Amino acid sequence: MVLPPSIPTLEALSTGNYTRVDNVFVSRHLVQRIKKCDTVPEQRPPKTDHIPIITILDLQQPVNRHKPAPNWKKANWKAINEFLEANAHQILGPPIEFTTEEEYKEACENMDKLRQTIEGNETLVPSTKPSPQQCRWWNNELAALRQTTNEFAR
Repeated sequence: MVLPPSIPTLEALSTGNYTRVDNVFVSRHLVQRIKKCDTVPEQRPPKTDHIPIITILDLQQPVNRHKPAPNWKKANWKAINEFLEANAHQILGPPIEFTTEEEYKEACENMDKLRQTIEGNETLVPSTKPSPQQCRWWNNELAALRQTTNEFAR
């Protein structure tokens, strides 16, 4: 029950006695979002016995704060392969067999530079455009299934 105890919600017109006959019930999940629940006797219309109950809820939707990231699902793989054939040798250097840990670390850094170069090129790998209301688990397959379900419902 959200309305605090001992707050009257009804005035008997004949006697003028205040009683509490109206209750405000909500689920336990919604209780956390209630900012205010109270009666407003000054807004009671004439010739009525019930006192209005005002309930204010906090219904702000949480904001998605995900940054744009490479969208590898929509990557232009043909263009990426052409880019790699043309530029991989310049960025990575000639193929070698690693003999020291420094050579291995340098090769890893060069691979990371190559990946960053590909990700930075919007024509090769477009960035995601997350909306503030986006559900991260939602995908095109679920959208198609929802459309099919809606068609069957008609």
